[in-house]
Amino acid sequence: MKNTTLFFALFISFAAFAQFPRSKPELLIGREVKARPLYDYEININNGYPDFYDNERMSNVYMPNETNIRTKVDALKDRIFKVINVEATITQFGTNYKIILQNNDEVIYYAYRKKSKSYLEPVNFTLPDDYYCDFIEKSGDEPNFYYGTTKSTDYFQLYKYTYEGESDKYYLTTYVHIKGVAPASGTVTLVLDNGKKLSYPKIKFSFYAGKAYSSTINLSKADIQVLTESNIKEVYFDTWMVDLSSYSEELKGILKCLITKK
Repeated sequence: MKNTTLFFALFISFAAFAQFPRSKPELLIGREVKARPLYDYEININNGYPDFYDNERMSNVYMPNETNIRTKVDALKDRIFKVINVEATITQFGTNYKIILQNNDEVIYYAYRKKSKSYLEPVNFTLPDDYYCDFIEKSGDEPNFYYGTTKSTDYFQLYKYTYEGESDKYYLTTYVHIKGVAPASGTVTLVLDNGKKLSYPKIKFSFYAGKAYSSTINLSKADIQVLTESNIKEVYFDTWMVDLSSYSEELKGILKCLITKK
């Protein structure tokens, strides 16, 4: 039997990120949002929603469950809120937001850390075309430099290298947790949502940050064309599989922006 390990817990947290503006939640001011459905593992572990409060100081949990540290699922289920304001506080650890929500005469508060997992999802909202460019930063000095994704995309990385006198080079790095020891190299296969597959033999597997294995693929012009038109559904490291469907829109949006960078 084929030994396939699905590493999902780390990646599933990005499922609601397709249209939630993780780096700019202020884009939601005046918009409608709702609490996203919880995954089974979240219900089993927490049995409720974190980070919702009924006071401006965000010290009282809104409609707490039996743990008194989570909001009851039924308290937010199927309810639509309007975002009336988003207040930012910058600390040495990052940017924290107070998202103020209103439903009829009731006002509640949601605490959110920039570029983290969100328990809100917008209603009838589309991200601006240039939104994903916020996930890219430039390094190095001209004429030799590169653009790469920021640390907020630790589960995949995209790079564009520019060297004087050479054509631009694009790279995709993905990560997977593997039980046991991975081989030094193997075949990496990208499975797309349209059923097509892109395979890359003899790719080196590197141990990353003491917790995962990574592989880096040199993307051809043909690969880039396909990946800007299709979504990656799964990535295989030989027989180990990672579900990247939750990242598909984010990865595609970042790649499209990379192409425009000069």
